[in-house]
Amino acid sequence: MENARLQLSLEQSQRSESSLLTACGLLAGALWPAFGRIRALASQRKILSEYSRTLESLRDQSNTLGEMLSNEMEGEKREKEESRAAKKQLLRDGRSPVLVFRVGVIAVIAANRLRYFGSCSLKLFVSSESPGEFSGMSIVCCGKTSKKTTDFKGG
Repeated sequence: MENARLQLSLEQSQRSESSLLTACGLLAGALWPAFGRIRALASQRKILSEYSRTLESLRDQSNTLGEMLSNEMEGEKREKEESRAAKKQLLRDGRSPVLVFRVGVIAVIAANRLRYFGSCSLKLFVSSESPGEFSGMSIVCCGKTSKKTTDFKGG
């Protein structure tokens, strides 16, 4: 009797194991395609988020470009207005006062350099194509005869 009861219990456990395996197989068969769809949706979400970030970046760049262009247009308008104002500030002969000042400064610097080089040497420069008496080479001499050298002060 004990033996029969154990055999009955064994048969029931084998049937329930079989039922469980069948249920697991059905569940796995139903979940596996869902798992594949989930993976596909995740990859699509990744692609769409990259696309969205790219579009956002392009939108920001286009906004920046639009601002730059509008600032450039405003800058050109300001430059035109400033050039009109600058034309009003020209000297009587049509030259800009800033350019006249710069030419004067360059001339003073060049004269100071010439004076310095002249004080250091007897021979200032040699010209080989001078239309002078010696038909070929002329030497321009100026300066002091002393060999004392001074440092150039640049101004």
